[in-house]
Formats: sequence, C-alpha cells, structure tokens
Amino acid sequence: MVKEEPYLTASTHETLKAVNGSDMPNTSNNLEIPPIQTSTEIVPDDRPPAMAFAKRRSQNEDIVINDINGLPTIEIYNNVSPWELMIIDFGSNWELIDESPENCQVKLNYYDPIAKEVADEGFFKKLFKIKSRYQDQSGQYQLDCSVEPSRNLITLSDINGQAPASQVVDDLFAHIFDKATQKP
Repeated sequence: MVKEEPYLTASTHETLKAVNGSDMPNTSNNLEIPPIQTSTEIVPDDRPPAMAFAKRRSQNEDIVINDINGLPTIEIYNNVSPWELMIIDFGSNWELIDESPENCQVKLNYYDPIAKEVADEGFFKKLFKIKSRYQDQSGQYQLDCSVEPSRNLITLSDINGQAPASQVVDDLFAHIFDKATQKP
C-alpha cells in the first residue's frame, strides 16, 4: 500500500504576471452577451417536422412510389391502367366524389380516422389530457394521371395543388400499390 502520494509533496508556483506591463485577461467569467438585433419576434415551433411519406418499389420495380416535383407520385412501368387504379375501392376512409375520365382526374373525400378517435374520447380523458395538437387531415384530395411513352404517373394533391400529409398519402397509396402489384 502506497502511503505517500506525489501531490502531497507538490509545491505551488508563482502566479502568472503580465508581460511588460500588459493588462491581465479578464477571467471573472462576467463577459457580457450582446443582445440579438431582430426586426420581428421569433416564436419557437415546438411541433416535430412533418414525416415523409413511404417511398416504395415493387419487387420487379415496375411500380414505384416517389416524390416528383414536390408531390407524391406513383410511377407505373407496366401495362396496368392508371385510370383503373384510380377508381378502385380505397377503403372506409375514402369516398369518391367525382371522376373525370377525359381529364384523367378523380376527386376524393378523406375522413381522418385519428381525428374521429380524438373526437370520441371520453370526458375524463379529455379533462386530464394535455391539449391535443393533432391537425385533422380530413378533406378533399385529387388524383391526376398522365400517360407518357415509357411510364404512367398517378399524382396525389389536395384541392389547392399542395402535397398532402404523409398519413393521407400512405393510406391512399397503400391501396393503389397493392392493386397495381397484384398478379392478374
């Protein structure tokens, strides 16, 4: 067992001195932080960033879910008719409002199941729950198709031509992708 540690015999050295009469640095940690010059007040956004929709490829890569020009798009590289994919049954959350074969456009109404679940919560659950920041995604959306020489495209947007929330895209495109990749 070592009874004497080297630090016990250490001696202190002289304190540092300024060279040639120079000022010593300020080591008091009292440095002033300058104010930020802004023209508008910045309010932090505590919401997480929007999730991206699921991009997928079929096994033989003839059906691809991708983002083209900022909109979710299904690319079809086989002989499956895009129009036939646009008028299938999309499940209980979707309702066909209008179809226009000459414009290759379908308008749909979406009923957000999460919003319904939030609305159906009981009184006590609402009373003791922090205010929900969930945004209801219910509303009208449209599918547009375009036929190109080597591929067909189905694009989803809201009525204003903007990209929908990822949950809306995933819900609708899952039905179309499954139908497009089914064996005849």
